[in-house]
Order: sequence, then C-alpha cells, then structure tokens
Amino acid sequence: MRVKLSKQALNKALGVLGKVVEKTNADSPSTWFKFTAECGSLVIQAMGSGVYLTLWVSADVEVEGEVCVEAGVFMKVVRAFKSKVIELQTDEDKLMIVGEGIVQKLSVKPVKAFPVFPDCVHQCSLPALVLRDGIGKVGFAVGRNRDFTGDVLNNLYIDGKGDYMNIVGSDGYRLAVFRVNLPFNQKIYINYKALDILYELLKVGGEVKIGVVEDINKFVCLSGDNFKLAVQVFAEYDYPDYESVIPSGCNTLIEVYAEDLNEALNSFANHGVVVFELTENSEGFKVRSMKNEGLEAWVRGRVVGSDLTIAFKPQQLIQFLKGINHYIQIEFIDAQNPAVFVADKNYLFAVMPVLLEKEVNRT
Repeated sequence: MRVKLSKQALNKALGVLGKVVEKTNADSPSTWFKFTAECGSLVIQAMGSGVYLTLWVSADVEVEGEVCVEAGVFMKVVRAFKSKVIELQTDEDKLMIVGEGIVQKLSVKPVKAFPVFPDCVHQCSLPALVLRDGIGKVGFAVGRNRDFTGDVLNNLYIDGKGDYMNIVGSDGYRLAVFRVNLPFNQKIYINYKALDILYELLKVGGEVKIGVVEDINKFVCLSGDNFKLAVQVFAEYDYPDYESVIPSGCNTLIEVYAEDLNEALNSFANHGVVVFELTENSEGFKVRSMKNEGLEAWVRGRVVGSDLTIAFKPQQLIQFLKGINHYIQIEFIDAQNPAVFVADKNYLFAVMPVLLEKEVNRT
C-alpha cells in the first residue's frame, strides 16, 4: 500500500473515528484502524461497543492495499507531523508514516482478524441536516442507562407516522419530541453511543440512507456521501407510548424569553434543585434555590392562571433551552404532573418536576 493525502483531511476523519475505538487491550480489533487504499480514496474503518464506522478520505493512491494498526498510536503520530501532506506506505510488517523527510514506523496488526462490518439494504432516506437538527434538539434527553443495555430509552427513536415523523428522546423523566413534516413510515432506533458521531458526520449535508439488518444481531445502518455507520440495536421491548404522557391540560401558563430563563437557571446550575414561584403577573416570576432560599433571581415574563410552586433540576431545563433564542410557553397542570415546554408547534419538551418536601410528606 502506498497513498498520499492531506493531513488536514486525515485529522478531520480521525477526530470522528477516534470516538469509536475503545481504550482496551491493543490486541483487540476494537482498538485498531483498518486502512484500505483503493480507487482514489483511503477507506478507514473503526469499531467498538456496537458501533461500526467506515469513512472515505480523498487520496492519491499509488499502490492499493490494506493494513491494520493500533488507533491510539497512529493518531498520536499523525498529530505530531507538521507537514501538510502525509504519505502512508507498508513495508513488510510495518506501516511507514512519512512527511517532510520524517519517517515513523508502526507495527501492523493482522488484517484477517479485523471483522467484516454489517451491511444492509437501505429502505428509506432523509435529508442529512434534518436528522442532524433532530439529534441536536432531542439527543440530550435520550437515556444513558449503562446498567441495562437493553433499555429501549437508550435510543433516539424515529417514529414514522406516514405523512410526518417524530424524532424522540426520553430517559423516563424528561421527553423531547421534534416533529418533521416529511413523509416517513419506518420505526428506527439509534443507540445513544452513536449520536455524537452521527451528529458530526451529518454536518456535510446531502441525503442519509437508512436501513435495518437482522442477522445474529440487529443493526441500523446509515450511509452518507463519505461514510457508513452501523449501530447495533439493543432494545428488549418496544418504545413506550410517549404521546400519552404529554399532559393536555393547563392550569398555569408562562410566556418567557428562553435566553432570559436560561441565564437565570445557569446561576443555579450547581444547586441541584430550583423552585419556580408562580403568581399571575405580567412582569415575571421568581426562581430560587431549594437549598438556599435566600439565593433567588427574577425572570421577566408573563404568568397566567393559578398560583403554583414547582421545582426542577436546573440542568435538565438548561439542556433544552440551550440554543433557543425566542419566546417559549411553559404549561403546568400542578406540581406533580409533567411541565410542557413548547418551543414551537413542532418542538416540545416535557419534564417531571421534583416533589417538594411538603408534597412528599402528603403522600
């Protein structure tokens, strides 16, 4: 194998691939990169924890071939090079990395030990930036239950409704739903381990093709112009009826500029729980720390309806509010039922409140 390519392009690819490989025994293929030089591209593959990623990087291929090396060592060597062009070439049991007269030699791993990646027939497609927007809006709410791999809430859920689809994230305490008005009929699960990787890959735009393969294991496969990503589906039961848990009533309503509320909540970010004291008012409402009642902030906005005292974990709200720079509505039934944050007609967030001590004592 002999190939030349831009160090910048290589580093960009390694930045994504490095999120896939594991930090375990160097003899495990999950800690390797596999390079295949063919047809004007360097194909780089990495795997780990049910995630399989293939990237194509434009390259000048002088001699085709393939080789495996330890990923961490390779990334460290490439980062140290100052040349704009990197040359990779195999020499017996070594991979030589060359740039501006500097040569580094790495031991190679057995190519035959690297697994064949899952592949599938694509059944549907979506605009890449639409899916990326959905991940950005609801990905924070996806569960990350490491004690139960089969928890279906550990997945971003794409719920095709025919004329439209909902992109859904929930950990059982909070729920984010983003409606996309595009025809879609599939039900797709994407494990949380792949969301940051996929969000980065989708940046280039275009169309992303999606398919599901079931062999010994089940995978969802996503393909773009320069990547293929296969993610194992760990889901031991169907996704819950998320729409049924969204309250339909409203006894108290807030209209508030999202950035004003976010700024106030950030001042309580390390306080565990914040309390909203809501009284009908056209000027705003008070937010205070539950542990330190003397620490409080006034948030401009409008409160309509019944008086209400309700508590939340501020970090859960901050993650939703991040990036929203317009007015939102917050709908409440009481201090025990989920509050519904409505960013717009296609994007909402429901979150369970924290029971105040007096409410706990009543139960």
